[in-house]
Amino acid sequence: MKENTIVYFGTTFPGSGHGATVIKGGFDDLQEQGRIERNLDLIDSFKEVRHSIRNSPDKFGVFHFREGTAALYLLSPHDHRGGSKTMAFAFGQLLDEAQMIDIIKNSPFLKRAFTEVCKKYNLKNLFE
Repeated sequence: MKENTIVYFGTTFPGSGHGATVIKGGFDDLQEQGRIERNLDLIDSFKEVRHSIRNSPDKFGVFHFREGTAALYLLSPHDHRGGSKTMAFAFGQLLDEAQMIDIIKNSPFLKRAFTEVCKKYNLKNLFE
């Protein structure tokens, strides 16, 4: 994997499944990308993550997870099904909430995806 890789993990349009979209950096090969996607899809299986986000007034959380830092909603701008998520992940970096919000704000793709979640679910937009 390229150094300081930033990835969006979630849906990209209505009806799409979850997948990784590289924002910065990249993967060395498709096997690595598949392994990373499987790992990121597991994040909401951790009780602490689900509990913390569901009890947050903004329904947003930042967590250190396996290989880096995740910023996420357990919601999707494109569907209402359980297991949906909208996530930015910074590989190899242990960042705090303010740093992750800055990464999202500074990427038009991430900012649009996270802002769509805020609008759809009437949440405070942390990314303006």
